Amino acid sequence: EPYVRELLEGRSERLDDLRKVMSVPKRSWLWESMNRALVEEIPQLSDDRFVQALPQILAYANEDPTSGAAVRAAVLQRRSQGA
Repeated sequence: EPYVRELLEGRSERLDDLRKVMSVPKRSWLWESMNRALVEEIPQLSDDRFVQALPQILAYANEDPTSGAAVRAAVLQRRSQGA
């Protein structure tokens, strides 16, 4: 997913543009898919990439406290492994 790749690179321009153009419901398959992809990718990041991406990942996860919980849990798990 291009939006997930962008977040993992510490950017969010495409995602911000998507949000401006479309009103995607909070319970959309898009967010569910992004959450799953982030949860899978976060443990694989190098320490440097993790630290670089962390502000964008947390900003994304904190937009919806319920669906972002899995992403925040993945961040906490990753933090416990280093970085």
